[in-house]
Amino acid sequence: MNMFQLKCPNCSADLEVENGVDTFFCKYCGTKIVLDGQNPSVVRSKIAAKVIDKAFDSKLEQASIAASERTTIEKIRSEERKESKKHGSKTWKIALIIFGIIAALFLIVTSGIIDDLGYSIRHSAYTKQEAEAKAVELDRLNNLFNEIQKDLEIKDYDSALIKTTGLRYTLSENSAEYRQWEATRTDLINTINMLRSSTD
Repeated sequence: MNMFQLKCPNCSADLEVENGVDTFFCKYCGTKIVLDGQNPSVVRSKIAAKVIDKAFDSKLEQASIAASERTTIEKIRSEERKESKKHGSKTWKIALIIFGIIAALFLIVTSGIIDDLGYSIRHSAYTKQEAEAKAVELDRLNNLFNEIQKDLEIKDYDSALIKTTGLRYTLSENSAEYRQWEATRTDLINTINMLRSSTD
């Protein structure tokens, strides 16, 4: 019995076929193979061409899947970048608000010190004891403001809001310092309420 070998065009399994057989089935995948009396070498080349076409189609399908996956990954990264920009923008706004409050406080403190110096030169009745009391009061207010700032940084808005009630200049209600600290306290309360509502 004279046999020749060829590959299944469907599963690429090695098959042995008896010469003279025109039609048979792959014993591995069951595909029907028709030879129609062709020379075994012609049949082999046709089957090889089919196998190559099938492999090429498979490669095209894999490339298409990979391209689709790359597109999906790029979309996810784009969304992550947008989300990161939103978060960065919000953080930047909060930082600007805190910086503005610090700058305002600095101006208040420095203008108060300059006013104190001018006042003490003009009025000899301004005693050392009063100056010390004022320095202690300003120290207390600055320390309290720093605590409020720390609360804002960790987003403990309730604690910051409670501490702002103590942010009052207590030496004289008719002084410029009192009015300046009252304005700062009001601005701070508004800022804390705004930050708290933006996180809800």
